[in-house]
Amino acid sequence: MSPGCYVGVTGQKSTDWHLNGLMKFHRIFASLRYNVVIVILKGASVRDYQFLDTITEEGGRLLLTNREGGASHSVLALAQEGDKIVISASIGALDLALRLRLDELKRQLNSMRPVPGLSTTRQVGTVQAFMGLGLLEDNRLVLRPTLLVDATGKLSFNLLASETCYQRLLEWINAKN
Repeated sequence: MSPGCYVGVTGQKSTDWHLNGLMKFHRIFASLRYNVVIVILKGASVRDYQFLDTITEEGGRLLLTNREGGASHSVLALAQEGDKIVISASIGALDLALRLRLDELKRQLNSMRPVPGLSTTRQVGTVQAFMGLGLLEDNRLVLRPTLLVDATGKLSFNLLASETCYQRLLEWINAKN
């Protein structure tokens, strides 16, 4: 098994779960309440970013996708609803939807500057549902739509938009009222 992060459902509410011969692990996070086990193997990066390199506009919506497709096909869809922007981030069958203030997103995107060593320097939204934003030195945009449940957990998508997608997103967002 290669280095990486693996998620499995235990199927039972007890401490008697098996890792199917997985012996070289770095950390194990287990939530027996929800029957979920996450194993991070040695040498693994905690964050794996999905690369968005294609951008299209359809019916007032902006779609950022990755060319590769497949089971982990990533899509970030944005659409304006009055003074809000609706964002849908999906990877495969998993989808996360956010509804953020358009003026706040516009302000943050227009003020982005690369900060070496930090992946996200801005946040748009509320404490429970937000989009983390960051700009890398090569002008690729880090997008982390996040749903924060409470102090025990969160769900985040780690997306990285190409420089072309970032520039087109800026044009599209600034063209909105």
